[in-house]
Amino acid sequence: PDIRIDSCRDICNLDTLVLFNHTTINDSIPGMIPQNIALSNHQWYINNIPISSPSDLTFIPLAPGMYWIKLKVWSNMNCYSEDSCEIEVFGLPEAEFTVVPDSSCLGQGPTGFIDVSQENSIWAINYWCWDFGDTLPNGNDNIACTNYNGDTINTYLNSGNYIVTFTVEDNFGCSDTYEDIINISPGLTAFFT
Repeated sequence: PDIRIDSCRDICNLDTLVLFNHTTINDSIPGMIPQNIALSNHQWYINNIPISSPSDLTFIPLAPGMYWIKLKVWSNMNCYSEDSCEIEVFGLPEAEFTVVPDSSCLGQGPTGFIDVSQENSIWAINYWCWDFGDTLPNGNDNIACTNYNGDTINTYLNSGNYIVTFTVEDNFGCSDTYEDIINISPGLTAFFT
């Protein structure tokens, strides 16, 4: 068999990678009677552990690290061939933020959001995206994305609970999302008579 694994590449942890089995066999050797040779069996291995899979392998790593992928294919004449590749799986960054001040009242200025995310691979975080859970005066969702700093502020126009969604992405493209609910308390109006 003429074996070839396609699609070997490094990926992020928990991503899905489909490895294609493009094995062929040629039973038409010039000057010989055709032997009706065909592919009869295959076996995938991940780090030398046999994996039951149809012709193509769907690989979803559950931990970062190096993975050795191997495919072994047999013909009906009991000839075999194998191909392998190594895949590096990168850890995901861990998105997280803190809110300053801890509690906010409507009308007392902007609420600060401090990025306390962690990098978990050789790749630096280079993209931050905030969804503040409120809407802008024009009716659009209040989303702010940047590639230079994770810290930001937002001024809420109404009191209430807001789901803030924060996504970070590293230079390789691995990403993580963190959500938290913040409360903006109604402001007080002072008056005297």
